[in-house]
Amino acid sequence: VELLDEQGQLMESSANADDQSETITQGLNAGTYFVHVLQKEGDSNYQLSLSAAEQLPPPDPGSTLETAVEQDSPVFSINGTVSGDKPDHFVKFTVNESGVFTANLSGLTADADVRLIADYNNDGQINPVEDRNGNQFVDDQEIEVLGWLPERNTNNESIRAFVQPGTYYLEVDSVDQQATNYTVDTTFNPSVTDPLAFDIQFNYPNGEAGLEAFKTGLKQAAETWERVISYSSLGKPH
Repeated sequence: VELLDEQGQLMESSANADDQSETITQGLNAGTYFVHVLQKEGDSNYQLSLSAAEQLPPPDPGSTLETAVEQDSPVFSINGTVSGDKPDHFVKFTVNESGVFTANLSGLTADADVRLIADYNNDGQINPVEDRNGNQFVDDQEIEVLGWLPERNTNNESIRAFVQPGTYYLEVDSVDQQATNYTVDTTFNPSVTDPLAFDIQFNYPNGEAGLEAFKTGLKQAAETWERVISYSSLGKPH
């Protein structure tokens, strides 16, 4: 079996011995082609099947979570460009111990944001905050954007998050699809706990007996806000 172009020129062929099956796999541009089944020796029936699938160009390195450019440390400095053609740039890194991660975005000539992301379910997507497991509560692994403090215009941006060991992504995003250069500098300080953790405590007066369901709801709400508000700038009880 042979594959021919529109002018009848041979592009590819398969010529196995005896009565073995023949297969041709070839990438093609849009156009007209011919498949030529020809006799080698003796008479034979045959069955011919054709299939074609669109072959999209691979995504640019760093333009998606799955093609994120890997760094060998949570401490790095990178320069790049985001634009309407490539509005997102992702960097992947691994943290081997708990600690405080910071990222500083600067050098902008158009509005851009920086975000810290954890792809907890490994689906290559940045999922919205929602109760995906149906337990009527937003769990830690249902919040995939861990740090995001958008500033308007070309202002510098800084994010901070206390992270556990695992794999994370840093995203630089062109807000209005306008081209801008950028610089990102990160730091990581190992720590068992977060000294600036936002913490909500409830003190109940006497007579709260029978309100266990209500107290559980308050506790769950407090835990959600403790995660949403990633840290307290006051650094002390208040």
